[in-house]
Amino acid sequence: MLAGGQIKVETIRGDRDPMFGGVLPEPMPWNLEMTSRVIRERGALMALVTDGDADRVGAMDERGEYINTHQILMILLLHLVRNKGLKGSVVRTFSQSVIVKRIAESYGFRLFETPIGFKHVGELMLDPANDFLTGGEESGGIGVRGHIPERDGVFNCLLLLEAILAMGKKPSEIIRDIWKEFGEFHFERRDLHVDIAAGQKLVTEMRENTPSEFVGYKVVNVATLDGTKLFFEDDSWILFRQSGTEPVLRIYCEASSVEKMTKMMDEGERLAKA
Repeated sequence: MLAGGQIKVETIRGDRDPMFGGVLPEPMPWNLEMTSRVIRERGALMALVTDGDADRVGAMDERGEYINTHQILMILLLHLVRNKGLKGSVVRTFSQSVIVKRIAESYGFRLFETPIGFKHVGELMLDPANDFLTGGEESGGIGVRGHIPERDGVFNCLLLLEAILAMGKKPSEIIRDIWKEFGEFHFERRDLHVDIAAGQKLVTEMRENTPSEFVGYKVVNVATLDGTKLFFEDDSWILFRQSGTEPVLRIYCEASSVEKMTKMMDEGERLAKA
């Protein structure tokens, strides 16, 4: 699709391999060390990544640093609005970014929030009354108006590349511009292998006995749409969610600084393993 133009494209890990080179085929930073190295070696603008069945999107910037799905959805949303002149409703799952919410609100768009899982986004895409524009989940699934009501990593990779080229800046510069306009936030997710009952106990404890403070930060609200999510005064948040099918407790956090995010995540992990 990109052949014949001015862009020079190099494909890595494009061979047919059911074992995916021994690496999980998930477009997450811990699986993309080779990609990061190749970007730096080639002086590339960015890398576009999909998972094994190409329905999820991932990306890395010109420094070989991960562009998380929060940031991808922010860039796509602004591209659809500012470069393509589109408008409509925005959907974010329970673990998606506060910046996506701020962008939608700044344009007066209707905002839906759903439990985690793209199926909830897809359901909203199918109803014409919702005037769907775009929406996504934290793990890499994004939907866009005018395409199929499902995740499509290849389509979203191409749309992201179009957005970067249309904005005329390096990916890291675009993200910094978004931070300047809508606030700076950093995100991390940790998947902890703990007993299902222990994970559920922590989620319940946070819901029923919500602390007034968490590592020194005042808790101002709690939400329980899918797990237990604590909110703080500057819109930072931490979410505890236990898988019901495997012994994995997922902790998600978005905070206004890397230091605050790390501090909260470390405390969440300590509580999970206590």
